[in-house]
Amino acid sequence: MLFDCTNGDPRKEVIALEQTYYAIQTYRQEVADHYNQLDEECFESIDDAYDDFEDDPGCWDDY
Repeated sequence: MLFDCTNGDPRKEVIALEQTYYAIQTYRQEVADHYNQLDEECFESIDDAYDDFEDDPGCWDDY
């Protein structure tokens, strides 16, 4: 049987543990989403720099 304790009484141990579990899982997902966004931005920056280098190999002097 699956039940939702997220809006229950946090003074009860089982409910407090479930609320903690969901808070941690939510935080982990937010961190993973943020990391993935940074990763995409980093790759875009690398791609842009590589494109600049292909057009003008001397452009790396600016970095």
